[in-house]
Amino acid sequence: MSFNNIKKYLEQKGEPQYVIKDIIRKSNIIKFIWCNSYKKEIKRSDFSSQIKKINLLDLLERKNLTELLLNRNIKIKNSKITNFYYKDFSSENCKLLYKESFRKNFIKKGAWDKNKMELIPNFYEKFDSVGPIAFKSMIQLFENDLPYNKTKEFKHKFNNENLNANICEKQYHKLYNKMKEEGYKSQKEMGNYIKGSKMLDEIRIAIDRNGKPGFIASGGNHRLAIAKILNIEKLPVIVDGVHSKWAKKCVEKYNKNDVLKAINQGLQNLGSK
Repeated sequence: MSFNNIKKYLEQKGEPQYVIKDIIRKSNIIKFIWCNSYKKEIKRSDFSSQIKKINLLDLLERKNLTELLLNRNIKIKNSKITNFYYKDFSSENCKLLYKESFRKNFIKKGAWDKNKMELIPNFYEKFDSVGPIAFKSMIQLFENDLPYNKTKEFKHKFNNENLNANICEKQYHKLYNKMKEEGYKSQKEMGNYIKGSKMLDEIRIAIDRNGKPGFIASGGNHRLAIAKILNIEKLPVIVDGVHSKWAKKCVEKYNKNDVLKAINQGLQNLGSK
């Protein structure tokens, strides 16, 4: 039975999307098709064609249609996350770089990696979107000892609804104390699973042309702020993308025939240092 027939059959049975994705992923049909296609590009020794296949794989992984073949879930030293990426920074238009910029574009060309700033304090002092507000509020709560109803997030999020704010404040204190006692555990280590999903919510990073990680404000803003406050040594992250020049360096260093293996080795080494 083909992939489309399986999908159509499950949809007709009224199965929810996460169940359909889970069944498709466990069947390994997408993985089988992709791997066979990728092997052909390895035989051709075509660097650019392999990149296109890997970028397609990125999309399939984000849609949770195949198990993770990219080594994107790693742990890195807290001290390595010192910068964040932005898309535009001007008096009229301040935009951060988000994970959507790497959708089906895991190996990304261009000068995107040059648009970065030092994380603290620029992230929350110069930008005013949801991520920076969350980061700033954890500093206000745990470093400046402000009550939660005086934080920036409270004003932005709850519109003076103290009941919801009290629940949220208790959750943040619980998270802070848990991280202080146990360190920073990944969502998987804590037993948190999203139905039908392999890509759990973690701090998200991208790797620049020199192999340096930078923060992407698409997830883990509260946890990264708390990890910085507590100076936790190692952090679980999701790698959303890498610069094409770094990918090429990995090929030259680790595997001249297989781009995927080369990048995975580079990411593994990044996590082990």
